[in-house]
Amino acid sequence: MKKEYQTINPSNGQRLNTYQVFTLPEIDQTIEKVKNAQSLWRSHAIDQRIESVERIKSLLLQNIDQYARLITNEMGKTLKESIAEIKKCAFLCDYYAEHAVAMLSSQKIDYPGLNAERVFAPLGVIYMIMPWNFPFWQVFRAAIPNILIGNGIVLKHAENVIGSACAIESLFTQAIGQLILSNVVIDLAHSEHIIKHRDIAAVTLTGSNRAGSIVAKQAGEVCKKTVLELGGSDAYIIRRDVDVEAVAKEIVHVRMLNSGQVCISPKRLIVDKSIKVAFEKAVLNAISKINIGDPLAENTTMGPMARLDLRDNLHRQIEVSIEQSAKLLTGGKFLEIDNAQGFYYAPTVLTDVTPSMLAFQEEMFGPVIAISYSGSDEEAIELANNSQYGLGSAIFTKDIEYAKEVAEKRIEAGMCFINQCVASHPALPFGGVKQSGYGRECSLEALRELANIKTVLIG
Repeated sequence: MKKEYQTINPSNGQRLNTYQVFTLPEIDQTIEKVKNAQSLWRSHAIDQRIESVERIKSLLLQNIDQYARLITNEMGKTLKESIAEIKKCAFLCDYYAEHAVAMLSSQKIDYPGLNAERVFAPLGVIYMIMPWNFPFWQVFRAAIPNILIGNGIVLKHAENVIGSACAIESLFTQAIGQLILSNVVIDLAHSEHIIKHRDIAAVTLTGSNRAGSIVAKQAGEVCKKTVLELGGSDAYIIRRDVDVEAVAKEIVHVRMLNSGQVCISPKRLIVDKSIKVAFEKAVLNAISKINIGDPLAENTTMGPMARLDLRDNLHRQIEVSIEQSAKLLTGGKFLEIDNAQGFYYAPTVLTDVTPSMLAFQEEMFGPVIAISYSGSDEEAIELANNSQYGLGSAIFTKDIEYAKEVAEKRIEAGMCFINQCVASHPALPFGGVKQSGYGRECSLEALRELANIKTVLIG
């Protein structure tokens, strides 16, 4: 009997669907189908590929309500957030449709006496391992640049959003007319088989540090390139000259989006201790306005966490941090909404968090704000960099020149925003340093990250 995965509605604990795990022959057949389609796809002109991306966008928006409800039912974000996610995918399609020709055009190289150029060619079939927290956006962010290059895609999505993966495969196939992107439902033990398959050219993964280390090792054994977007514990430096109410309100709003399950949300706040009382009061005031409930309801601003095990692990992290002397200002408990067996957790604030505490050193993937206090600008920078992670970061201050220098030269992260929370955008290179991975998605970098940058010289 085949192994099965069940998808569960996190708002009520009810089963949504059951999916059978692929056998090894079925995996190989899928890779072969994508490889055959990609062999034809790579020969298409860039204009033809752009037309396919435009059709993807059109179908995406035509079915926005259906896709948004699927996202909400599978992983629990509010329907409003799911609709915004689909619209963001459509915007990404527009961005690349407009800029792909210029970004992928061959470039003349200054080489004395001969004609030389740099050409961006496809690598082949890319194995994409994607997470559940943005079931459509994460796939689109990696897939659209790759199909424009001429690559094909074998998609392994998270087990709790397989319905989204199937919908994306159907959408791409309908728009393109070929199986350029195919979803595989696999046992994790079979992932290495895919990575090392002769027809897989490279691997891109968004996920945990543990998963990233395993994938990088397996791909390295067969000399295949990887792009890894891993964990984040973003530090936000809040200086004493800020508008406390406005900054606290914005940070709470962004931190609680997607029930706190966002890799680039403000997880560690480094606040000047001179504004401690005012800042904590403003944070609590902003949290009191959050309306937790059924994610399909119009007035809900925060839904459940995506899975029971994720909620339980978050609760463990909070309890350990409190045992280590972190102060609990609010939250720290499970919530029961309308007597449903959903995976709800109260918005939580931990304060007086120090580097020795779990809340400081581990990623808290849920609705938790951890606040540390600094006595100087130097201490704030030191605290911000005191982490194994280096994905995003931010500085809030009225002194823009100071913030710009710190952002460019002193913060150890792949992204640093000034007076704004970190966000992903098609035009901005996205990725981290240290244990947050390597490689970049979005912008020009995404188009070339998994391309064959080929030198062509005419003698």
